[in-house]
Amino acid sequence: MKKVKFLSLIASIATLGFFATSCTSTTEDTAPVITPSANCVTSGSTINLGDTVTLEYTITSQNKLKTVEITDQNAKTLNTFAITTSPLFTFKYAPTAAGTYTLNIVATDSKDLKSTSSVTITVVAPATFSEYTTTLLYAPTTDKTSKSFIASTTGTTYDVTAFTANSTLIDFGYFYGATGLATLAAPSDYLTTAYDLVKLYPNATINATTFANVATGTTFTSITSATAIQAAYTAGTLAVDGSTGGATRVKLLNAGKVIAFKTAAGKYGVISVVSVTGTYNAGDKITIDVKVQK
Repeated sequence: MKKVKFLSLIASIATLGFFATSCTSTTEDTAPVITPSANCVTSGSTINLGDTVTLEYTITSQNKLKTVEITDQNAKTLNTFAITTSPLFTFKYAPTAAGTYTLNIVATDSKDLKSTSSVTITVVAPATFSEYTTTLLYAPTTDKTSKSFIASTTGTTYDVTAFTANSTLIDFGYFYGATGLATLAAPSDYLTTAYDLVKLYPNATINATTFANVATGTTFTSITSATAIQAAYTAGTLAVDGSTGGATRVKLLNAGKVIAFKTAAGKYGVISVVSVTGTYNAGDKITIDVKVQK
């Protein structure tokens, strides 16, 4: 009987050991933790083509890190980091084309546990044209103080007394004619009675800007690039109206009219007529919006 009791005691101890082992919790390994720094580009950001963004993260890992890399949306590796004692990983990224990019930092530890943190950025081509809105050009007055002329590259308007000093910049002017009514004309075709620029200023630069009526369906708002501006002129119909300068004058303008132009310097632009006010009286004016290549 003593032997049986002894064996029962051993079995009991073994059973207790089993339960003790079964009730003891074990800690599983966890994947690396990736935390963006304050310097890291924010997901959803829009940048200009040519700009550089910073990807910067702190990575902590229960196990030794094996690899840390930056990949793009096509799983292409953009950068592989050397593993050091520093938890900070920094990468400068400069996109080479416009578009939407997803950039991932992928950390893998020595037990092949992996974590990924991603940001999405939009890259846009920087503006290659200038835009001027609600620009007023006034019909000429006999005292020559109305600002009838414009330098399209800057949006600056001038009266005729400032013409000579700024003639290299001035691309066109406004007047209201007897038959052409609301008219824009290049300095070379600006032939009103008091403002024949060729005769008034024989030593000034007299630019020969040309105009084209844009194709049907082309709107001012739909033209959103320097390439589209040029295409609007090329696809348009030259505004030949029988005047001395031919395409250097465009007439019969009214609200909603869209015209393309090409400056003597070879820059293309488009004009939207916002409004035309009056006829021949002092203060009569045209209001235009302008987009022109830089």
